[in-house]
Amino acid sequence: MPCVTLVRAAGPEITAFLVLDLASAYLHQLFVDPDFQGQGAGAKLLQQVNRLCPDGWTLHVATANHGARRFYARHGLVEGLVDTHPATGRERVLCRWSPPATPAAG
Repeated sequence: MPCVTLVRAAGPEITAFLVLDLASAYLHQLFVDPDFQGQGAGAKLLQQVNRLCPDGWTLHVATANHGARRFYARHGLVEGLVDTHPATGRERVLCRWSPPATPAAG
């Protein structure tokens, strides 16, 4: 699986990272250290995902993770299908980011 890992750091500390499967445009994981949440690290990483997957991308979020769901909604992701994780059995929702529509030339 061709994946890319992006990392943000403050000095020697890793403050945030993500793991993205480029072939399927699927974000496997995004993590921001709680001490650095709300400071823009997650938003900057998502900007890179948008750049790397300009045609759109997806991820799953636990339905109970309301903070993450609000974060992704603020960044333009739309929730879709709700299912259960095959390994954990936890309920999750599929979220999708699509590029903004370009107005048709008239």
